[in-house]
Amino acid sequence: MIALVLFLAAAEPTDVKACMDHHRIAQKSRRDRDRRAAIDCYERVFREQPSLHVERGMNLHFLHGEALWEMQRFDDAAQAYRKGYALDPGAPHAWQSAYNEVLARFEHDKLARTPAEKRSRRAAFVVTLRAVLANIDEGMLSGSDSEI
Repeated sequence: MIALVLFLAAAEPTDVKACMDHHRIAQKSRRDRDRRAAIDCYERVFREQPSLHVERGMNLHFLHGEALWEMQRFDDAAQAYRKGYALDPGAPHAWQSAYNEVLARFEHDKLARTPAEKRSRRAAFVVTLRAVLANIDEGMLSGSDSEI
């Protein structure tokens, strides 16, 4: 994960580098305020530079999802992972975003409090799993082990 952050930071404009810095700090400190700073930064970049998130979408959305996961915002993390692999399903780590989306939905499901909420979240989990399986193609699975 840290290698991905360092690689992206070296090749990105200043705003994205700032997000990578926030992300790196949050990973080291494990503090919620640092995680929130990273999340806010990613969301600002997506809002202010929409063409940037298409160009490097999978990676930025993946890291955004990771920061959301750490804050236990599993539903939001699942959405971030999905946005990433939907923008670039042939990217080397697209399968990992799809897998993380399923895991985030599963974690979100475990937090349900009422039977109705559990049923609703389970249904969303099944829909997510079907969508991920439908989107898995040879491009997503063709990466070599060295890319993982």
